[in-house]
Amino acid sequence: IIDGNLIQITGAGTVVITAMQPGNTNYNEAVSQTQTLVVRKAPQTITFGQPEPHTYGDQDFNPGATASSGLDVVYLSSNNSIVTVSGSFLQITGAGTVEITAIQEGDENYEAAESVSRILIVNKADQTIAFSTIAPVVYGNMPFSPGATASSGLPVTYSSGNEEIVQIADRMIILRGAGTVDITASQPGDGNFNPADNVTVTLMVTKAQLSVTAEAKTRTY
Repeated sequence: IIDGNLIQITGAGTVVITAMQPGNTNYNEAVSQTQTLVVRKAPQTITFGQPEPHTYGDQDFNPGATASSGLDVVYLSSNNSIVTVSGSFLQITGAGTVEITAIQEGDENYEAAESVSRILIVNKADQTIAFSTIAPVVYGNMPFSPGATASSGLPVTYSSGNEEIVQIADRMIILRGAGTVDITASQPGDGNFNPADNVTVTLMVTKAQLSVTAEAKTRTY
């Protein structure tokens, strides 16, 4: 736009500038002159600091890259099994190390910025085991699940402190004898979760109640 005798640039492109002099009481109007002005797109840069490590299970977040143009920055993930991109936010999908690239492709007034990449570390999440006390059971009862659960949702495994009393098969308790035995619940973790601390409870297996029946018989001396 023209402001007095000054040209104010409002965008990139090509524009014809016309110079005019309308004359006055002593001068006739001058023949106007035109010149073509080329306004090039402005360069821009991306500022992208090193992201802090995150943990599997964290909420979606914006890693904070900015463009000197003020235009929105978008991101690219090198591994969608660790991080996926939703708009300007990163969504953690797994633990590991991933390269995040910040991109600004420019517009009608700005050239594309040089992309900037950073390494994001996603740590495994911790987990805990909930394992309530098991009520006493009677020798001879059917196999049963001890009922422990992991906060991660991963399956829990068990071990017996005395297989003469209890054996474990397919995460079920099988009673082999009467007595007191420790049952330990474990969860070793996986690609996204650290191992849980083991939790041990004591199970009491009581003796089964025997009953004796006698059939009345008549005999002759």
